Formats: sequence, C-alpha cells, structure tokens
Amino acid sequence: MAHMICKFLKVLLLLLFISCNNKTEFFILSDLRSDLDMNETGNGRQIAEYFVISNPPKNLDSLYALVSKYNDTTLNYCKITDKEFVAYKRFFYKETKATPRDYKESVGFVSDEIVDHLDDLIAYLEYDKKTNWKFKIKTNNNPDEWRETQIEFDCD
Repeated sequence: MAHMICKFLKVLLLLLFISCNNKTEFFILSDLRSDLDMNETGNGRQIAEYFVISNPPKNLDSLYALVSKYNDTTLNYCKITDKEFVAYKRFFYKETKATPRDYKESVGFVSDEIVDHLDDLIAYLEYDKKTNWKFKIKTNNNPDEWRETQIEFDCD
C-alpha cells in the first residue's frame, strides 16, 4: 500500500512539474518574414511577420492583453505609420503539432505552407494606409469569427 501511495505521489509531482513549465512564449518564424520594397512603383513597403505562441491563454481578454503587450514592446507603431510603409502585418499562430515553434514551410509534390494552417491562426495585427491599425483575435466559439479592435497610440 505504501508503495502505491509513493508511486501515486511521484506521478502527481511529475504532472505538477510539467504543468508549471508550460509558460507562454513567442517564437518568430524568421524564415517566413517577407519584406517587399515596392517604392520604385510608388506602392511603398510591405512587411509580413509570423509568430508561434506556446501555451496561449484560452481566455480572449488574456490573449488580447498578451499579444498587445508583445506588440507594444517589440513594435514601433509611429515609425511604421510615418515611414514609407503601405502595409505591415503580424500573424500569430498557436503552437500545435502542425505549427510548432520551429515551423518551416516545405514546397514540392506535397507542400506545407503556413496558409494551410489557418485553424491555428489566433490573432493578427494589420496596418495599411487606408484603414490604419487593426488588431483581430479569433473567438473560441466560432473559428470564422474575429473580434476586431482599432489601435490608438500617441506619437508625440
């Protein structure tokens, strides 16, 4: 009996240890980043960045706060708005087997591209000169429904 209790406690401690190590982290997929400079045609510069979030919060408000804080600390909104940019996008995917933190696209007979994993896309940030900044979070109840927020900031 004591042996069973000891074994049970070891399993319980292992599960507790594993659950405590599930912190949320952002991983940039630098191989997927695109930076198109189309100033010669008068169209400006377009950038797209892709990220994987490990253990993202399930609560929409918590996810919104987490991604907003990450954007606020890693992105200079004013520099992008005042420069030659016509479009700037950041795509955030949850970490899954299909979109791991070290995701790489493969092309060929059987291709695997990031656009094939829209089910794992949970948030995106978008800027264009016409609509300014928008931030969208996918709702949990409907994978085709997004909650949109306009982003306001002061560049003075």
